[in-house]
Amino acid sequence: MDRERNNVFWSATPGYSLFSLYLLVYIIYLLLQLRIYAGFGRDKHHYGVYTQVGQNYKHLKLMKILLDIDGVLVTTPAWKPVELLPNGFLKFNEKASKNLAKLIAETKASIVLTSTHRINYTIIEWHKLFETRGIIPSSIFKVNDNSTVASLGKRANEIEEWVKSNKDSDDFVVIDDDLSLNGLPKPIKDKCVLTKPMIGLDEEAMNKAFKILLEK
Repeated sequence: MDRERNNVFWSATPGYSLFSLYLLVYIIYLLLQLRIYAGFGRDKHHYGVYTQVGQNYKHLKLMKILLDIDGVLVTTPAWKPVELLPNGFLKFNEKASKNLAKLIAETKASIVLTSTHRINYTIIEWHKLFETRGIIPSSIFKVNDNSTVASLGKRANEIEEWVKSNKDSDDFVVIDDDLSLNGLPKPIKDKCVLTKPMIGLDEEAMNKAFKILLEK
């Protein structure tokens, strides 16, 4: 019955029907323009570096962050007990967590874990640990397959080996507090962001990481 009434109404008011159609098309046009302006058509200054989202989209998917945990995300002084979250892992510095989340959200970078903590959890578990702290990388890897403390090498050596094994991965940044990384070959050292152990990934370090990943 209601459908029949509607058919009578529309057939009796062709002008109203045409006007509604034009109005609908115009609204869709406006929404598309807003989406283009807010997304692929924008050039904005994000977190201290200039990015072109649409132009660099394919390039961004290949970016990697070689990430340490202690001194980058965990900044508790050595003389203080480290707070644990309910999942049993260390609590991250809140500002450092937000800065890493911004870095990943903007660059779509994957994480390559260099921290000695990497041997304690599987990749799936690492995803959960990061997600509960507001950090959602597209993928997580480990710098190598070593799985015991005895098998771990020096941080600088492990990073250099990773770079040699991933020659097609030019778009990476190393975020660490280990000063021994100053001894890396210059092309790798230039991609390092060394944080202060009790400050971690602050805004200055985040902006430097953005610059390394995005500027060509």
